Amino acid sequence: EIQVNQDLLQAGGADAFDGILAKANDVATPFFTSNHSAHNKFVQAGVHERDMYVSISSAAINAIATVFVESWDDVLVTKALDGLQNAAYICSYFELNEQFNQILELLLGFGLDYVGSVTTLIYTAGLGLKNSEANGPKEDDNQMIPGLEAELVARGIPNLPKSLLSTLNADSGSPSVHFDISDMAGSAAHRGLLSLQCALTLGKRHLTLVREAWPMFLEVIFALRDVKSLPPGLSDLDDFADSRGNPLPMSVFANQSQQRVNEDIQSMVPSETPDTGFLSSIFGFGHPSLSHEKEVQAGNTQTQFPLSETLQKVTQLGELNKIIMKTSDVAMAKRILIAMLSSMFPDDDDEETTSDPLFEHNSVFVLE
Repeated sequence: EIQVNQDLLQAGGADAFDGILAKANDVATPFFTSNHSAHNKFVQAGVHERDMYVSISSAAINAIATVFVESWDDVLVTKALDGLQNAAYICSYFELNEQFNQILELLLGFGLDYVGSVTTLIYTAGLGLKNSEANGPKEDDNQMIPGLEAELVARGIPNLPKSLLSTLNADSGSPSVHFDISDMAGSAAHRGLLSLQCALTLGKRHLTLVREAWPMFLEVIFALRDVKSLPPGLSDLDDFADSRGNPLPMSVFANQSQQRVNEDIQSMVPSETPDTGFLSSIFGFGHPSLSHEKEVQAGNTQTQFPLSETLQKVTQLGELNKIIMKTSDVAMAKRILIAMLSSMFPDDDDEETTSDPLFEHNSVFVLE
């Protein structure tokens, strides 16, 4: 067709060109299928749809995950997370367990990086060492939380997105709420927290599908324990009580183990200015705001930025204590135990691994 049109242009010049344009306009009137109720009926997906999804899922998930990690646009980050969550729901529908666990590991990994950055922020501000005094960590937990919130405000980190807070505070049985663009402000800076909430929700709703993701699940639990965000019944060690039911204080070994971990993490904390370094790559201070609504940072207060309470709320809604301690599914309990024992006896069981204070710290927790 291109050759024919070229020949016509050479033969007739402008007149032939006008004829081509006239022919292009001589097309049928477009016809659109009516919005009949029959077209809105739900048709159950079958093998054909499953194969189509499998053929594109890997590349699509990688592309969406790249956007989720690289973008600093709040709305785009939120949409990318919705895409990963929808992909996980499709995997659960088609019983694609391997792909479901890959998505879950991906989301848990983003959440683990976020919780790790919060831990680094705590020790950068010198708040972590307060928990290693002789009386044990429990008595100083309340001192750490206000210090963390003040440090976040001082660094100019955006507030938590209202969409996340509304989701956490909403009744689990209520229908999904429509959020304005302004409600998503802060999503890019706290994408790891959004990812963690999404992963724990998927894990709770589709627990029987969780298999290969269990080791990463445990890593997240270890990290949440270090920022005091696990339910007390799951996080307390040496939780023995006297005859009146009062919990006994932490043992000498538990205090020494915590002290070694604090000192080890403190030694690895990067020295940085508030606008550069590792933390800026997580929370994004120093990046221009790409939120679609301007946000006033000067009004940040602890009540507007309840990060510690939000982490605890995310963990509570994830029902980690019920999953780990109260499951009645024998096969699932076996998978959990295998993952726990593997964390205590890693494949590279060399002196370097076993001498790591975090290895001892986590192994004692797993044993408990």
